[in-house]
This record gives sequence, C-alpha cells and structure tokens, in this order.
Amino acid sequence: MRQLPSVGVLLVIFFVVGGIVGCDRGPDSLTTPVEQPAGATQIQELDPIPYGLKPNEDEWVVLLDPTIDIEDLADDAGASVVGAAGYSGVNLALLAAPGAVPDLNQPGVVAYVQNTGVNLSTEGASLVIGFIGGNFTETNVRAQNALACLELPVLHTHAKGDGMKIGVVDTGARLDHVAFAGRLEILEGHRLKSGELLGNGLDDDGDGDVDEGLGHGTFVAGMVALVAPGATILPVKVLDDDGYGSMLGVVEGILVCRERGCDVINLSLVLSAYSSEFEKLLAQLSQEGIAITAAAGNDGISNPFYPATSEYTVGVTAVTGDDVMPTYAAGGSDIWFAAPGHRVVSAGVWSPDAMAVGAGTSMATPVVSAAVVLVREAQACGAAEAIGHLGATCAPTTPLHAIGRGRIAPVAACTD
Repeated sequence: MRQLPSVGVLLVIFFVVGGIVGCDRGPDSLTTPVEQPAGATQIQELDPIPYGLKPNEDEWVVLLDPTIDIEDLADDAGASVVGAAGYSGVNLALLAAPGAVPDLNQPGVVAYVQNTGVNLSTEGASLVIGFIGGNFTETNVRAQNALACLELPVLHTHAKGDGMKIGVVDTGARLDHVAFAGRLEILEGHRLKSGELLGNGLDDDGDGDVDEGLGHGTFVAGMVALVAPGATILPVKVLDDDGYGSMLGVVEGILVCRERGCDVINLSLVLSAYSSEFEKLLAQLSQEGIAITAAAGNDGISNPFYPATSEYTVGVTAVTGDDVMPTYAAGGSDIWFAAPGHRVVSAGVWSPDAMAVGAGTSMATPVVSAAVVLVREAQACGAAEAIGHLGATCAPTTPLHAIGRGRIAPVAACTD
C-alpha cells in the first residue's frame, strides 16, 4: 500500500502544463486587495494579481524564491509584472510577455507555466447535477438510501470531524445554504473567493453548453458537511459556472488550502494529463501531512484520470448504494477507494435550502475526504494512518477487481 511520506518543512512547488477537467471560476474582473496570510512571505509593494482574470497565453505564472526581486527578474526575463502574492516560503507572480517567450530559466525561479485555459469536458465529466424538489434538512438527507452503507448515525457516535478542516477547490459554495451553518471558513480579503455564483447565462467556454458547472462546488461541500458535520469547510472558488478556469487559479487554490491549515484538500476535478512537475507538488503536500483526495473521472472503468492516479493522492470512484460501480465510473488499481456517488442527494445552489441529486466520481470524493478526518479523530492518528485504516476495512465492490481497495467502511475504520 502506498504511504504518505513523513512531515516535511520546505514547500517546493512545480506546475503542470495542460488542462483541468472539472468545474468553475468566476467571471468577475474586479481587482481586490490581497491579504497576506499569517506566516506568509512579505513581498514587495507590487500590485496584487487581479481577481477573475481570463486565461492568457501571453501571461506566465511564476513561483520563485522569496529572496528574489520580482521586478528585476521580470526585466531580466523580458517581461513585465502584472501582479504578485506571497505565501509561506514562496512568492507567486504573474508576468506578461506579449508575443514572446520570456527567459524564465533564472536563478531563484522554482517553476513557471503559461496561464493557459482549461475547460469542463465530457471526457472526464465529474458532474451530473439536477434539481430535486423539497427543502434540505440534515435528517432527511442523511437518511437517503444511497448513504446507508456509511452507517452515519453510528459513525457520528465515534467522530464528527471536530477540529478538522477540509478544503474544497472547486466552483465555490453557496455560503448561506443551511447545510453549511456554522461550518464554513470564508476567504476574506483574498483574490480567490469562497462563494458560488448562480450562473451568468453565457457559454463562457464556447462548448455549446451554458452554466454546466453550476452548483458543483455547493454539492461537493454539502457531501462533506453530511458525512463530517463537525469539520470546518473551506470552499475555494477557482473555476466558473461553465467549468472554465486556469492553472493559475487551481494551483493558488491549493496554496490557499495549505496556508489556511487544511487537513484534507478535495479535488473533484481532473487534469488532462500526468505531469511529473505537478507530482512534485502533490508529494510535498503529502510530506506535510495533508491528504489530497481526487476524483477518478467518469470515462469508464479502464480510464482513470490524473491526479487520482498519483501515488500521492487518494483516488476515488463512485458506487451505487449496492456497491456496484456504474459503467461511467473510472477505476483501476491506482484508484484506492470507492464511495457512494451515484444518485446521491446533497445541497443545491438555487436557494438557501435547495436540494440537488448528483451522480459521478466528484460526488464520491468528498465522502472519502470526510471519512479521512473522521478516522483521524477517532483513531487520534495522522493522514497516512487514517488512510491505512480505511484501506484495511473496505467492503468489496462489483466488479470485484475494478479498484485497488474497495468501498470505504468508515465505522469499521474508526474502530479497527
């Protein structure tokens, strides 16, 4: 079984050139002050990176050593500074070089990548969300048949996730939804937001569909709240209502979760391809004791997507209430766990007490995110140990050999 490495102290960040398949980042074009997180490197008096920037192949996202002067670096590289932000042990800069490729192979540059665009795609579709009538109540939603295998009433006698924090890097969340009352940490003063917009009625990514990512982040965060009601949820909006965004947003979203002390980072999205550079980022996060869960994608059993296939993430697929993998759910030996994700009910985005029904590996992933913190609490252990307990207590799925471990059984994992 793959183990999370021991805790490390130095963050080294790398980028992947490629796309993300998943969800949403807001269309706003406001410039807001950037909060310096506690413990962050103090950067020069430079403009913050504007919020809501569209992808632009004339722009470059750069991570660099905090001792490097950003403007001098830009001059040497043949670029100009659009904005910058500081995080613990690393500075983030957005540089512009219209019509040119800047020379960023400079001392102190940790990594750099074009600010390319990414889109929601049916190839890795991580959502099927529909409206369902009635008002959301925790009693009703927790009692749904699809979640019966989790034994939530018994599970919550062992742990509720108290003192734990889960970052949801997604389309944001409807902050006034009753499912999240007293459970959210909301980003304030940061260029990334927490709230999910209700859609702009536009086909922002030009794929012929309008607002197809709407409600994804609210649904995912709602699943976390159902399974780990004592945990704090940090929604980080990096993708928009069409599932459109950039690598800049996703990597900074992960940085924000790390900076704010998340125990688990939920990635209900997929990248277009494996990247050894992004793998180094995931490795460093796991060394720091942060568990990263990732949706396997919905392109069939034999086609799991990265980063769910990474040795440093917990890959998750979906099963029905009878532990059967739907034909769309990706699997394989690199996908560790299955969890309920087919026709499950969670929080909807349309009103503060809306319900939604969803199907996909995106919906199963937050169930595992929540289970990790519950086991950590019950067993008084770290992330690697919690994942080990979950792996040792799984129930079999059908087809039997479609995934590495099986369907999680969190009650057994909390008590084994």
